[in-house]
Amino acid sequence: MKLVIDPRLAEYAKIAAAVTSLAALGGLGLAMWLNNGPAMVISLAQAGLAWCF
Repeated sequence: MKLVIDPRLAEYAKIAAAVTSLAALGGLGLAMWLNNGPAMVISLAQAGLAWCF
């Protein structure tokens, strides 16, 4: 029995790695925002810059 392998498998693996990396980066950014977000908003509000970004 011959095993058929999709010739685009390497391309699919690269795309999956990129999507996984972006998801991990987004999760890390969300975690950092949840940890430091209120302090950043308060400091921007005190400086009058809260709505400039």
